[in-house]
Amino acid sequence: HCLVIQGTAAPFSAGPPLVRGFPAIPMAAQEARWVYDYFNDNQQRFNLAQPMLMLPQQFADADYGAAVRAALAQQRWHLIHYTGHSALAANGRACLALGPGGNELLDIEEFSELARQSQFVFLNSCGSADARFIMRLIERNIPAVAGYAWPVLDSVAYDFSRAFYENLFEGERPKRFLEYAFMRSKAHLYN
Repeated sequence: HCLVIQGTAAPFSAGPPLVRGFPAIPMAAQEARWVYDYFNDNQQRFNLAQPMLMLPQQFADADYGAAVRAALAQQRWHLIHYTGHSALAANGRACLALGPGGNELLDIEEFSELARQSQFVFLNSCGSADARFIMRLIERNIPAVAGYAWPVLDSVAYDFSRAFYENLFEGERPKRFLEYAFMRSKAHLYN
């Protein structure tokens, strides 16, 4: 069971507790679509259930934050892929910034509680490898978490995601592990 969540790709400003602006990340929409299509097109081959894709434009007249929370609570997701913005609030709390609405800040405490039965969470967002993100997820017994320790270009994040999943699912059979896929994807970007 794979859940792909895309944060708002257009520039926006978030209110409290972040109170900051976020730039456009147009590749996030392409990334979310690519990850979903990759899982969907290879369902039988990779032995996957029907994946689910959450896009902010699907909820233009509704509360996207509430929809994401409902999807997270809907079932046990084995893999969760998030592409969007993340940040640390002034109070030190880590948040996924899904969009500009007041309910579209998803505190990592709440996210980790909703995702607690996942096997792998990929937070493809700037600064998401900060201990305040990673430790909350690990404390909920999520065995594998990936993120970025620093700001990353939108195009680089997209390239890394593609390389990562292709290496994870289609790499050499004895090396289809998260660690190998991560290392080979880093090498791909370096080259």
